[in-house]
Amino acid sequence: MKKMLFYAKTLGIFSLIQIIIIFLCSILNIIFNSSNITTIILFISNIALFVFLGFQNGKNSTKKGLVTGLLLGLSLVLFLFILYIIFYEFSFDINKVVYYLSLILSSTLGSIIGKNKQKKD
Repeated sequence: MKKMLFYAKTLGIFSLIQIIIIFLCSILNIIFNSSNITTIILFISNIALFVFLGFQNGKNSTKKGLVTGLLLGLSLVLFLFILYIIFYEFSFDINKVVYYLSLILSSTLGSIIGKNKQKKD
């Protein structure tokens, strides 16, 4: 039950931060009228968000950082993928696969770093 509550809390924080980032990027898209800039900003901010959440999750975890980061990354990417399927049509594209894999890897990296910081404290 604690794990479900923890993942629900993490998913809620993730959703709230994603909404704020998307809102800010949509304003930037209106101002600059270039979707390339906002796409890069969204990619970098998502990677930073995944690293931060992975770091926090790894720091508070009793499992290995790799396992913790993979579970968190897979659950958040699954959430993003389901939202993508709901709002857009399903299409298989190598760019999406690379995007989702980079998010999973960044979450794993953040969790490993968080687990290492836990041992030093």
